[in-house]
Amino acid sequence: MYRTHKNEKVHSDDELKNMTSAFRFVPASAAAFSAVPLCVMYVIFFFSQASYFLSAFVSRLPADTESYSAYARQGFFQLCIVSVIDLAVIIGINLFSKVNEDGKKSGFLKAMTVTLCVFTVLLIITAVSKMGMYISVYGLTRLRFYTSWFMLLLGVLFIGIIISVALERFNLSKFAVTAFTVMFAALSFSNADRLIAEYNIGRYLDGSLSSVDITMFSELSADAIPAAEKLYGHISSEEENALEDIVQRKIYEANNADIRSITLSEIMADSSASANQR
Repeated sequence: MYRTHKNEKVHSDDELKNMTSAFRFVPASAAAFSAVPLCVMYVIFFFSQASYFLSAFVSRLPADTESYSAYARQGFFQLCIVSVIDLAVIIGINLFSKVNEDGKKSGFLKAMTVTLCVFTVLLIITAVSKMGMYISVYGLTRLRFYTSWFMLLLGVLFIGIIISVALERFNLSKFAVTAFTVMFAALSFSNADRLIAEYNIGRYLDGSLSSVDITMFSELSADAIPAAEKLYGHISSEEENALEDIVQRKIYEANNADIRSITLSEIMADSSASANQR
């Protein structure tokens, strides 16, 4: 005979509020004012470095920057550091600050939360613009593709925080989980390797990209092979031979793999290569 175990004590909403209120020991004004120095520092930083941040919007490297890659990397790592700091501050001032008698958060606290989010979103926009300029000059790679996706995800999450401040009934945790799930699903089913190859080859063929890196295809999966074959006749014989070696190696690896591990992409790549040989 099975025994069922039931939770004999169910906490009411009032009890839960009393439990969470134990963590709220900091006056709302003090919590909000603690974020003011950080906001002031951001204002000074943005204005003093305005030309550095805005150069990407006019497709120009700052005078003291050596390369597009360094400019894009700096923007990404700055974004990561600022995002972690701002997220920690936002969680801290909202988790430990006292609420008003009506159970609502202080207006000043909400304003500081939105201000921090706005600064972060602005930095995300500048970081994306730097990456966009880098991609426009050298094309896409896996790292640049995934980095751009991650920055867009960060932007969506911080915009969600702003919405949660404006709309009290907005469920931020549900929004964050849903946004991550949708964007991760989009990334997973986007056929990223083929998109990367199609983008680079398309721009090379229309003349907007000066060269295409043949060795890139050795890093991509078989998804890129149908797109790579568009290069035949548009590159040098040496590059064609190098590309053919990469294509044949990937097809060989697919044909000699365990049948349980063969993917649809590899089957399509094999068919495409066979058709091209005919």
